[in-house]
Amino acid sequence: MMDGLKPVPFKAVPLSFKRGPGPFRTRWGALLAGFVVVGCVWPGVARAADKNAPAVVLPLDSLGVPALSATFLDAGASMLTVNFLDDQHLLVTYGERGLVPRLPDDPKDDDDRMVAAEIVALPGGKVLAKTQWHMHDHARYLWALGPGRFMVRIGNVLYMMTPLSGLAEGHPFARSVFPWRMGRPGALFVSEDGGLLTIESQMVQAHEEQIEVGDSAPVQPKVTTVLDFYRLSGDGSAGSPVAVSSAGSVRSPQPFYLPIDSRGYLWPTETGNSHWAVMYDDMRGKTAQVGSLDSTCTPRLEMVSHAVYIALMCRGPMTGCVWRAMAWMRRRRGRKTLGISARRCLRMLRRRDGLRSAGE
Repeated sequence: MMDGLKPVPFKAVPLSFKRGPGPFRTRWGALLAGFVVVGCVWPGVARAADKNAPAVVLPLDSLGVPALSATFLDAGASMLTVNFLDDQHLLVTYGERGLVPRLPDDPKDDDDRMVAAEIVALPGGKVLAKTQWHMHDHARYLWALGPGRFMVRIGNVLYMMTPLSGLAEGHPFARSVFPWRMGRPGALFVSEDGGLLTIESQMVQAHEEQIEVGDSAPVQPKVTTVLDFYRLSGDGSAGSPVAVSSAGSVRSPQPFYLPIDSRGYLWPTETGNSHWAVMYDDMRGKTAQVGSLDSTCTPRLEMVSHAVYIALMCRGPMTGCVWRAMAWMRRRRGRKTLGISARRCLRMLRRRDGLRSAGE
């Protein structure tokens, strides 16, 4: 499934790729006036009298960010991203206004736009570097992959870059094509430890030409969901080059989400009467039960760390959803009930936040 992949090095920052052993968020917000940086205090910056006040407030217009379109935001378009590179630098991207250059042989159904990317110094807000990306749609285009690493999607091509290490070497936005099977990615997930990347894609199976007989319905193409796993290491600095290795792939007749990190993955199994056992499979082939749940629907699991996971469960049509946090290493458990309807609960179970924003 992964044959034929070859190393694709960074032009500026080395990237190695190899086949590896194994059984197999960027959070973005759009604020109309500016964005807030909290939890950091820099030398020479006075601490606010109110301990809950933000340490720094940077107006968006000071960075060149235009007003955000409510229409695009309502449609779920990705219009603005803000990510920490370290405690002194931000990576800010946003859609620019203006003319979009024509590209030769550009498909007619493309919805081209220009996206600006900036490295911003904290706390002053000075723009240290800026570039433009020619995008072909309004779907999600940027993911943080752990320490220093980012994935950029331009059309159906994925690129890796390490802006902070590149800034020190004079090419902050140098990028390299990520070595995967190509096609349109449906979703990208990064494990909480930054060591494992999951790329979801859909493969359409070709079928024989249909022979029309009467009013027979057309045959729908068969779509298979493929999850490709990659191990990641390094931050792109001189002493820590970025390395990528294939960790295998799995196929499914329908999209699904697998809570996984670089050491193993979780899965629920029903034991009867709405009782579920939560199992953990490590990469060495060992399986252990790490919890039990009561839910009237299949629980959705999410790894917060290697030792802690949360579960989204159902409690019948009237009660709605229940979040339950469990730490199997220290035997600590907590529970929080959310005041949401059962219908919304089911939508949350089917769709993790931002799950398939790359393919919409």
